[in-house]
Amino acid sequence: GGTVKKQLEMSGKAEGVGASAAGGLRFAFLDFGEDADTVEMAAKVAKIAGVRYAEPDYAMYADYVTPTPPESFFLGYQYYLDNQGDWGYGYGTQGSDIKAFAGWDYANDDFGLDSSSVVVGVIDTGVAYWIPELTPNMWVNEEELEGEDDVDDDGNGYVDDVYGYDFYHDLGIGTEAGWIPNAEDDHGSHVAGTIAASWEYGSVAGVTYNTKIMTLKFLGEGGGWTSDAIRALDYAVEMGADLTSNSWGGGDPSMALADAIRESGMLFISSAGNDGDNGDFFGHYPSTYAKPGSPYFCENIISVAATDANDNLASFSNFGPESVHIAAPGNYILNVAADGDYSYGYYFYSGTSMATPQVSAVASLLVAQDKFHPGYSIPQYDDPDPSGDWDTVK
Repeated sequence: GGTVKKQLEMSGKAEGVGASAAGGLRFAFLDFGEDADTVEMAAKVAKIAGVRYAEPDYAMYADYVTPTPPESFFLGYQYYLDNQGDWGYGYGTQGSDIKAFAGWDYANDDFGLDSSSVVVGVIDTGVAYWIPELTPNMWVNEEELEGEDDVDDDGNGYVDDVYGYDFYHDLGIGTEAGWIPNAEDDHGSHVAGTIAASWEYGSVAGVTYNTKIMTLKFLGEGGGWTSDAIRALDYAVEMGADLTSNSWGGGDPSMALADAIRESGMLFISSAGNDGDNGDFFGHYPSTYAKPGSPYFCENIISVAATDANDNLASFSNFGPESVHIAAPGNYILNVAADGDYSYGYYFYSGTSMATPQVSAVASLLVAQDKFHPGYSIPQYDDPDPSGDWDTVK
């Protein structure tokens, strides 16, 4: 028999069709040992009275390709913010970007560009909170920051979770006794920087000025597990995140993860994957839970494909009219990333992983606007080429 590794009761923000019938979810994460046939074990557990379903704990991986360090860096290399048609490598089409400058002007006039009340949970590798561009916009658990080390000061079940929690190593993040992000956490740091790298350092700029980042690490050097992704999502709900950014995927479809996403009741922005496939037929999970009619369907998922500097679908990006909602630039995206112990640099990453945080950032600005003006109407974008297949976020 197996042993119970973790148990979790999850009660989220979901209402209506997204809410669980029992008023919450109860998970048990079991360990049968390394040599066990997890498919066979799941089938046996599923027959136990009171068990709704059982499934293997699928492995998950970040959705990005090999990073490339730039020869130099400055805002002009972030073509995805404002593409002038020649962003450093001599190619690109003017206007093939997310119209960040125009969006910032609008947000500044409307609500002072202040999204500091909005928290994005970055479920990923860790976020190197000590990088200067990231530190000012980290979410902070004040009770843990002001409390004692090695003590669960706020009583939430997690010790030393100052900036979030590391579910991969089961450690708090933010003290010397906890997990200190390093080169293992390059991907999550790059994602966080794309959302909210501080504008004050003259290097790279996040899509938002001051959205807060909650670090929820469940991926390590070899990937991560569905069970830890569920725990991370539950933490985001409990600690008040407004939405989560999810640049990862893998494994078979998981009803447990789909249930957790629905129960969370918050936006779950998910990378569409880098296989160059039609996600309507070749699933990528969890992003394909966006497909209506599926038993795994989650109405609160936004699935994100990647475009290049010419507004074309990136060669690696998954697509699908039913399983993908939107596209944003994801090819050669420049931002900051950890590359050692208290060491960092500026890197071009590519992947739907890099498109996803841009959508997460825009979503955080819409949440901020709604907090300032409840019930606002979103300005409509007039597509200059309505017959085209893909458009970046405008």
